[in-house]
Amino acid sequence: MQEADFFYVPIFSSCMYWPVLGAADFPYFHGGPNGNRVSQGTNMWLEAWSWLRSHHPWWDRFGGRDHILVSADAVW
Repeated sequence: MQEADFFYVPIFSSCMYWPVLGAADFPYFHGGPNGNRVSQGTNMWLEAWSWLRSHHPWWDRFGGRDHILVSADAVW
């Protein structure tokens, strides 16, 4: 791990955003079944970031600047 230049963090949050105005399906991220999809997707990213900071010792090596976070957005 010390020799790694970058860390890839796959987070597929685009499935949380369609349909945009609909209520979110399970899993719920900080809002329960009443949260909308946009806030649930945002909370998914915040939860992943929080997990990385607390469980991944390499995050603090460069403050996360060597981590690649990918978000694929679907266009309908």
